[in-house]
Amino acid sequence: MRRVCHPGHMRVRGAPGFSYYGIDNGAYKSAVPKHLMEGYLRSQGIDDGYVFAGGEAAVEMAKLAGMRFDLVLIDHYKPLYARELFSLLSQELLAETAYILLHDVLAKAEQAWKDCQVICEAFGLRWEIVEGVPGGLAVVRKERVAYVGCSGWRRMALRVRLLAKPVMRRARAAILRFWV
Repeated sequence: MRRVCHPGHMRVRGAPGFSYYGIDNGAYKSAVPKHLMEGYLRSQGIDDGYVFAGGEAAVEMAKLAGMRFDLVLIDHYKPLYARELFSLLSQELLAETAYILLHDVLAKAEQAWKDCQVICEAFGLRWEIVEGVPGGLAVVRKERVAYVGCSGWRRMALRVRLLAKPVMRRARAAILRFWV
């Protein structure tokens, strides 16, 4: 038997300091429009504590300087997982005991997860995979022990790797088209 929890029954409702910040560019057909989510929450008596931002995650995250998140879910266009994870970490948007959830790491996001693992290692993060979640769920957490972080050179190398990957993929496809 599976229990479903919806916002009207959440224990965190009204909890001091709880808030939700969601970013969606609306590119997928399954994306729920912001006004419908807000309307549903209001109908459940929840009038504040949430923000639904529309737009690209990288652009929206750049606006969040100074905020610290306890829980982040990354579940969207799989090739952008590494970019979003790197942005979260390099912009220091996570609380000291934060968790990051990445969905589909054993299925559609398997390739992206490989890059995310390199980023996690560079920033001193631990992870485990929950196989019971369809597609697999990576649960990434910051360690409680002090760590020095990711050096400037290592960040630059990671950024170059992330930016070069799509270029290399397109170049490889063009070469294959030429030779085939």
